[in-house]
Amino acid sequence: CSVGDEDFHVYLTEYKWNKIYTLNIDDLVEYVFDKRSIDLNVWNNDNDDRNNDKSRTTLVKLHGCVNNHESGYVFDDSEYTAFMNLSNCFLRDFGNSVIEGDMIFVGTEFQEQDLWSIIERYKSDGFDISGNNYFFITPSVNDGVLKRWIERQPNVFWINWNTKQFLEFMHNEISVDMQLITELKEKR
Repeated sequence: CSVGDEDFHVYLTEYKWNKIYTLNIDDLVEYVFDKRSIDLNVWNNDNDDRNNDKSRTTLVKLHGCVNNHESGYVFDDSEYTAFMNLSNCFLRDFGNSVIEGDMIFVGTEFQEQDLWSIIERYKSDGFDISGNNYFFITPSVNDGVLKRWIERQPNVFWINWNTKQFLEFMHNEISVDMQLITELKEKR
């Protein structure tokens, strides 16, 4: 992937994210971090360096990576099932992040069953996620189950934006010193 200096994707680098989970297999995130000379720790099927020193953002490539095509990709239902049955360390890490703190989901409606399944599994195991906030940044929520879940949860918010609108908001309104959660709650 490549983007120009003025492309909105570079705004992703302007906030210090602890972790970014992606289902995309492209290398756009790696490209924009590299373009801005910001160190990025990438976890994929060949590299899951768990010794992240928290000084840099970790990108977790859940469904594979174009730079690591030998390890395969997760695209269809049978691959999702196999991926979930492996007790994949990336899915466990995602589940741990869900229960540990607030999360922002950009551009997904959980069409991919592996993410929704891991959240449900953690909830059924007794983990309490009621103290965390979850923000879904997507132009629409078409999945009825997800829509009802969002509507019923006081700590789950849908923000009717696309990725560009979200990253431009981050660029224009949020600095590293400000509270992201407070700003996003005001936008719902």
